[in-house]
Amino acid sequence: MPPPRPAPQPPRTSRVATPTPPRQTATSGRPTCPRCGASMVRRIARRGPNAGGQFWGCSRYPRCKGTRNI
Repeated sequence: MPPPRPAPQPPRTSRVATPTPPRQTATSGRPTCPRCGASMVRRIARRGPNAGGQFWGCSRYPRCKGTRNI
């Protein structure tokens, strides 16, 4: 029989939830991902017919593979 687990400890500091600002393209200059809503980063295609061309790719890649044309 395994030993009993210790009781969970309360957080050391109290945290106040701060609202996150809405994701807007006008203020950041970056579009939002059409699949997950995260901000996008400018990337360069390495392969395929668009090799060398730029596109917007999701900042959460590889978890999200959303893209947009520039």
